[in-house]
Amino acid sequence: MNGHPGDIDSAFDGAASALTQGDLLEFIGGLGDASELDPSYGVIITAACDIEHDKYRGILTFVPLLTIDEYFIVLGFPAIGTSRVTSAESRLKDLLFELSNPPSFERLRDMISLKYSPEEIAKRLALEHGESARLGAQLKLLAATVMANATLSKPVSFKDGFEALNGLEAFRDTANSNPSKIPPRERIARDLEKHLDQLPGDLFLLTGLRCGEHSECVAYLRQFRSIRRTQVAITPFEEHSSHGNVRARRVGRLAIAPTQKLVQQAAAVFTDIGLPSERDDHLRMRMAELSAGWSNNGEVEQP
Repeated sequence: MNGHPGDIDSAFDGAASALTQGDLLEFIGGLGDASELDPSYGVIITAACDIEHDKYRGILTFVPLLTIDEYFIVLGFPAIGTSRVTSAESRLKDLLFELSNPPSFERLRDMISLKYSPEEIAKRLALEHGESARLGAQLKLLAATVMANATLSKPVSFKDGFEALNGLEAFRDTANSNPSKIPPRERIARDLEKHLDQLPGDLFLLTGLRCGEHSECVAYLRQFRSIRRTQVAITPFEEHSSHGNVRARRVGRLAIAPTQKLVQQAAAVFTDIGLPSERDDHLRMRMAELSAGWSNNGEVEQP
């Protein structure tokens, strides 16, 4: 992950420099905590002045950095799969409005869940031949999309997710009377490129960092994680003399501009994160109890 002159976001200036905000960590053997997300890399977001003046109590805050493959496995492919299913369901709903005797989408979904074939569904709905063919084609597309989404929701590898999309695109081509002239794999590659170019605000794409097989990483700003300073080695000597206590090694540093932008964006995401609805429900219940207590001689029952 070490930088070189062509690395846009990397500005590593030597292993001997002190640890600071924007430093890139590579985790050794995983973090070993209960989180479902087990990143290979992270970037420190603890304020540089707090680190310099030892005001962070020895606990460093970082956000996970996902390699491109990790990003698509954990977040990208599941989002794409959900979007494809939603789109297929929307097209099916639009088609229902065009039928002479349209069923409700809920009834149709119930028949699908009972694994009725498109032919059985058309027969039960007493559709005309032309309507039956159109509905059957849309039902088959939805079924193929749902099947692909079963893989996309939890792919075991980048290739696993990519091939699920490839199979879905190939099916759409065979079902389409005027299929695209662009090969499925090329279409998928373009879609993934577009996906990375339009990441939501809780994700931050970095380049030039040598994350895994690629030079790009995606910072996941919705998770703030922590690690003890004593568990981070900034030199090979620290790592080798730690007797196994080190969980991460410093492998690079972001340039100033992307560091500041990442921290700013992370702060914006953090301020937008809501609290659990159960907490809001509990507070409303307690406010009602307080109100009842005040109206009853000022006596408030304690929880």
